[in-house]
Parts: sequence; C-alpha cells; structure tokens
Amino acid sequence: MNKFKYLFTYQLKQKLTAKSFLVSNIIIFVVLMLLLNINNIVRAFDDGSDGADLVYVYNQTDNPNIMSELEVYEDEISSQLGTSGVYFVSIDSFDPDSYEFEGSSAILVINQEGESLSADLFINDLNVYKRTSIQNALEKLRQDYLLEDKTQEEKDLIIEFLTPMDFTPHLTEDTQGKEILSGIASFVSLPIFMLIIFAVQAVGASIVEEKQTKAVEYIIANVSPNKHFFAKILTNFIFLTIQLLLILVYGLIGGLLSIYVFGGYDMSAGLGLSDTIALSYGIDNATMDNIMKQLPLTVFFFIGFTGLGGLLYMIVMGFVASISNSNEDYGQFQTPLMMLMLGGFYAAMFGTMFGDTNIIIKIMAYIPVFSPFMAPSLYLAGAFNWIEALISLLILALTSLFMYKLIMPMYKNAILSYSTDKMTVRIKKAFSRSKHNK
Repeated sequence: MNKFKYLFTYQLKQKLTAKSFLVSNIIIFVVLMLLLNINNIVRAFDDGSDGADLVYVYNQTDNPNIMSELEVYEDEISSQLGTSGVYFVSIDSFDPDSYEFEGSSAILVINQEGESLSADLFINDLNVYKRTSIQNALEKLRQDYLLEDKTQEEKDLIIEFLTPMDFTPHLTEDTQGKEILSGIASFVSLPIFMLIIFAVQAVGASIVEEKQTKAVEYIIANVSPNKHFFAKILTNFIFLTIQLLLILVYGLIGGLLSIYVFGGYDMSAGLGLSDTIALSYGIDNATMDNIMKQLPLTVFFFIGFTGLGGLLYMIVMGFVASISNSNEDYGQFQTPLMMLMLGGFYAAMFGTMFGDTNIIIKIMAYIPVFSPFMAPSLYLAGAFNWIEALISLLILALTSLFMYKLIMPMYKNAILSYSTDKMTVRIKKAFSRSKHNK
C-alpha cells in the first residue's frame, strides 16, 4: 500500500508542478478572461457610430411628468452602454392591435396599476443591450415613483418587499433564449474534448515512456500491474478533475470581473444577480432567468460527462499504451479511438442544430464513446431533457466500470510484453492470456 501511495503521489506531484501545467493554465485563464469580457471589449472600442435609437413613449399613467422623468435616464443609458444609446419621444395615442413604428426602433407603453408602474415594449429593431437598459431605467423610475412622499419607515418597507417590475417585451419572434442556449451548446463540447484529449494523452505518454526506458520493469517488480494501472488512471482522473474545476473557477472569476469591475455596474443598485448579468451581456431578463434555471444541471452534466468520459477513454488508451512499444506504435494504435472522439465532437458541434428532431443524433448521444461530447450539448440546446441526459450519464458510468474490469487483467499480461505483432494480434493475445490466468 505504501508503494502504491508513493507511486500515486509522485505521479500527481509531477503533473501539478510541471511547467506545462502552469503555462497551459495561464493561457486558459487569459483566453477565458477575453471571452467572458468580449462585451466590455466591444464597448471600449465602440465609437457610438450606430446612432441613438428612437423610442416612442405612450404614457398611460396619471403622472404628466413621467416623460421628463424618463428622459433623465437617456444620458445614463448612453454612458452605460458606451454607445449613443436611446432617446425618447412622447406620442399621444397607441393601439396595440394596429400600430406602425414609423421610423422608431421601439414603442414603450407605460401603464399604471394602483400606485405601481408596468410597461410593454413593442420592438422593431432594438438590440438586447438597449432594451435591458430601458427596463432597468424603468425599475429606478418606478422605485422613485413608489417612494415619493413616503416616510423613511414606509420607504424601507416598500424596498424590502418590492418585486420586479412587470416589463413585457413584444418580439416578432421571441427565440432569443433558445438561440443563445443553442449557440452556447455548440461550443460546450470543445472544452470537454480538449480536457479528455489532454488526459488520455498524458496516460498513454506516461506508460509508453516507461516501457521505452524499461522503467516499467522496475516498477512492476515493486508494484503489481493492477496497482500500476489503477495508479495511472487515478492520477490522471484526479488531474483531469482539478483542471476541470480550475476552468470553472476561471470562468466564475471572468464573469464576476466582467459584470462588477470592467462592466462598471454598481453592486448597491439593488439589482439581483440575474438582472445584473442580463444587463451586462445584453440579454432580456426573462431569457436570463430561463438560462439561470438550467445552469445548475448544466454544470452537473458538464462535470459528470467530462469526468466519466475522460475515465472511459483513459482506461482504453491505457491498455492501448500497454501493448505499444514506442510513441510511433501508440500513435498508430490510438488513431481509431481518436477518430471516434472526433466523430462525437463534430456530432456535438453540429447536432444541436437538429438534435431535437433527428433520431440518429439522439441515439448517438446514448453511445458511451460519443455521449461525453454530445449529451451535455443536446441538454443545453433543449434536445435532451434532464432524464434523458441522466440515463446517458448512467450508461457511460456502467460502461466505464465494465471496461475497467475487462481491461485490468489484459493490461496485466500486456504491460511487460514487447511483441511486434499487429495490433489486433496483440489484443487477442492479451485477451486470451487474461482468460487463461483467471
């Protein structure tokens, strides 16, 4: 047990202290910071040449000054967005059943319900950054409206129980949420693919190097082949998990920096996290709420499929490395498996476009060699519900366990073999010897 512990900790320490690990994490961190702050980078270089959007305002409240109060927020919206923002123009009438935009980007209808305000925004051509900024300006206006002529005690009570404003955007085709999730889903498979590739390459390279230098003979003389194989898989699985968690932490840091530091949003403004993220990335609040609801399960499936997918491929690639005598051997033998991984990766990239209707795509997402890349993407795109994704994850877990039990005795008979036969012959020999030695 002490020898196994030493082998495991030595290998893990080597990986975590390697310069390549440090360099790759710096690169990943920088890339994530840039991706998550792309909205702020765009704003920083935006010269406002897109022009201010004309928004007609129809006031249905009993406050004749509401128009002038709303115009106060025009400069704030412009400075917040880094563009020329919007400008409001009052109109005298509006029929929701029959209306013309008449050159405006949107028509804002402000309604009164008791002492509170609500609003409908009929959109012609208004980007999500500006419509979300209008919504937040109305939230502030409504709060001022509610707190007017109130005692401090009444103000505190109102603020404590204040619910979000009833703000309804009317779009010609409200597919924004699905488009956003489908767009993200198309790229979810990329970090999964990269992490699994790194993990399996590390397992294979380590075993092949030990065989080439004959170091494996000394190791097996002190540690059983079973423990040697288990140490390799466990070391790289933990390394994969650490790297995965680091990426999630980098993403969290990048998101927080984008919202609260580079985005310039005031944490004391009273907006919830969902509203703040929506404003930062220019997403409608309703759409943002739907995205946030899917986030916990998305993270769970992302971690689960990456971890178990990496485990399955590491087990198989570990055996492939054990029947290889050189890096050239290993490179040749791993090609079929790499093609399977690439197939799953590309199916995940493009399958989200029609995965909810194409039965072939959905079946592929249950096959363990493809599911690590496909299932999380299909779930995020809405082609898989959580039950279907969970079933796929369980199939992947059971397959990983089965492959480990199948390959362990084969690895034991292959690790000290230096046969130069064809790949299929080496596999047959390892399998027949494992059955004979049971």
